[in-house]
Amino acid sequence: MLPLTASIVAVVVVLGCTSTKEIANGRPYPNYLRQDRTLDIQVFMLPTELTFTNTTATRFGPSTLWLNMWFSREIPSIEPGQTLTFKLKDFRDQYGDPFKPGGFWATETPDKLVLAQLETITDNETVLYGLLTIGKYEE
Repeated sequence: MLPLTASIVAVVVVLGCTSTKEIANGRPYPNYLRQDRTLDIQVFMLPTELTFTNTTATRFGPSTLWLNMWFSREIPSIEPGQTLTFKLKDFRDQYGDPFKPGGFWATETPDKLVLAQLETITDNETVLYGLLTIGKYEE
């Protein structure tokens, strides 16, 4: 019986250690960039999602949305008047750790959103814009 039990434990360990799911790491915050200005784009944090509307007259190409100078997510281009919504858990830091959202089933204290920034390319130059953080979710 002992060899059978040892075999089962070995199989479980091997299967438990192999994974096909790749964790997408974010990248380090671009400390070399200075925030240019704050755009009139309001970012709302809900318990598990983040939503914002481009209320400017400017189209932004593919960009990176930064939260708290730590978590990031690539976003598609956004047209004037367009609204985008993202899951907070999809924002990652450079080590692959996610932004911790709140919500009813949250097992950890949620991260607070204190700063949102848009890193984008304007006139062949990388620019960092501040966004207005509104409606912070707090328990």
